[in-house]
Amino acid sequence: MTQIQFTLNMDKLKDSIMNSNIEAVTKSTIVLILNEYMEKERDEYLNNKPYERGTGSRDYRNGYYTRSLMLEVGKV
Repeated sequence: MTQIQFTLNMDKLKDSIMNSNIEAVTKSTIVLILNEYMEKERDEYLNNKPYERGTGSRDYRNGYYTRSLMLEVGKV
């Protein structure tokens, strides 16, 4: 089983919790977790990090754009 480690911006997460309602906190937490997970998944699949070129690379990282996702807690 593949294990993925990622780092969350805890200061940003703590500020969100302290200064907003729980629904907004839930949304921002989901967004942070999903974005970090997808970034690590891209790194693992392409076998390189952003701006890194190597012989073991599967493809190039051409970037990405933001999209919305509708969940029970609302649009994230």
